[in-house]
Amino acid sequence: MDILKLRGISLFIVAFCSLVLALVLWQRAEKDKAKIWLGFSAFFTALYAFFCGGTYFFWNADSMASVYWYRTTWLGVFLLPSFIIFTYYFVQNLNYLKIKAFLLYLGAVIISYFALTTDFFVKFVYLKYPNISTLVGKLDFLGRLYIFICVALVLINLFKEYFKSSGFKKLQLQYFILGVAIFFITGIITTAIVPLIIGESPYYDITAYASFVWIGLTATAILKYHFLNIKIIATQFLVFIIWVVALINFITEESFRGHLLTGGSLIFMVIAGILLIKSVIKEVEQREKLEILTKDLQAANEKLIKLDKLKSEFLSFAAHQVKSPMSVVKGYATLILDGTLGLASKKIKDVAQKIKSAANRMIGLVNNLLDSRRIEEGRMEYNFEETNIVDIVKNLVEELRPLADEKKLELSFTTKEKDLRAIIDIQKFSQVIQNLIDNAIKYTSQGWVKVSVTKEDGDILIVVSDSGSGISKDLMLKIFVQFERGTFTDKTMSGTGLGLYIAKQIVLAHKGAIWAESEGDEKGSKFFVKIPAPYK
Repeated sequence: MDILKLRGISLFIVAFCSLVLALVLWQRAEKDKAKIWLGFSAFFTALYAFFCGGTYFFWNADSMASVYWYRTTWLGVFLLPSFIIFTYYFVQNLNYLKIKAFLLYLGAVIISYFALTTDFFVKFVYLKYPNISTLVGKLDFLGRLYIFICVALVLINLFKEYFKSSGFKKLQLQYFILGVAIFFITGIITTAIVPLIIGESPYYDITAYASFVWIGLTATAILKYHFLNIKIIATQFLVFIIWVVALINFITEESFRGHLLTGGSLIFMVIAGILLIKSVIKEVEQREKLEILTKDLQAANEKLIKLDKLKSEFLSFAAHQVKSPMSVVKGYATLILDGTLGLASKKIKDVAQKIKSAANRMIGLVNNLLDSRRIEEGRMEYNFEETNIVDIVKNLVEELRPLADEKKLELSFTTKEKDLRAIIDIQKFSQVIQNLIDNAIKYTSQGWVKVSVTKEDGDILIVVSDSGSGISKDLMLKIFVQFERGTFTDKTMSGTGLGLYIAKQIVLAHKGAIWAESEGDEKGSKFFVKIPAPYK
């Protein structure tokens, strides 16, 4: 079969596929105007490809029909305003859209009218094998100018959206702009630059193939991939161009050996192209899933941050609201105990002592909540000064001895040093050691609690050990975590799981270290605090 007939048939196939694509887009558009206008672009691409195919298939050098077939190819300009309106809906730039659409289509109507009814655009059509070419008329440049304007409008829309966008959408627009640029450059070279340079237009049908490829792949991305995934479009476009070149080489080859070589190359390129497209689609789908998952995780993380902030604010508010009345309760209990309110029986004093102890525990809990809040916000203030660590620890042991005596525990303090000096915040560091000794007494039902202060490698080491309930391996991993507590059989043991968390933060602020050791449940435990000495 003659190559002109083959080219005509291939263009008819493109026209048929473009028409089917237009019908599919309109069917699935519903109220999506972007799909509707892309459907119009596909419809006018079908007309353009059909008339280009007719020019080749029905070529007759002795008939004016060939001239009219060629002139009707100018109806392809109608796909440009349709595609421009599609981009306006894509970027959601709908200002004065009706006026813009009217002007764009008015230009297309004027060009088509003069192209069909006069020789201002097409003077003469002739065969320049294997192409059909034409001598351009004196108004042909206006049609080329119209193409340039349409190209500019599309790229302006996309670039404006590109500079406003970020993240994945910006990446999509990069590929989108690249693809549009490749498509329109192809059209400009074949239908504008070449005719201006040589005075004829022998490659106009290439734009029909390019139009179908670009609009078809854009529609595929919209219908199948939800996003306009331009990486897929660009890949498919380039693969299609390779197939077209390989097919042309196969058709134009004259020798049998050449047919074998080009045919084998064509088959290889088709298979390799399909595999390439599938791999790109798989990669894009995975990336989109990852993008969705990342956004979900970011949204969840933001919600968690807000909830954590609300939690902290609530704890701070509640702590302040509780602390004041507890101080009043403690004050009245103290007045009863010291006799300020008059003589009280032993029974009343015992009750007052219990009230005072409960108030002290509550105030301690509130202080822990407030300290935790300050640590989270980085507002914990320290007043560092040099002092004797031995005296501080010894005094704390004596202050807590009544608690040990009450439980009939042996509480001891040992040290070989008289003066181990360090730069600390006395109040906050005392809070750490007091918490460790208090915990040791609290979680030891019988036996002993031992406290020691030693000098180790120039640092000061404080050890609080006991024969109490011990620490399991699971709990050991999280005892210094905020709001983590062990599970104890004695339900009277109160606490929030903040004491050791705060203790660790205070020790770290002193550039020290705190850790615990235990052989397991009911085997006792040891807590270590190491802080640097200023003079080693």
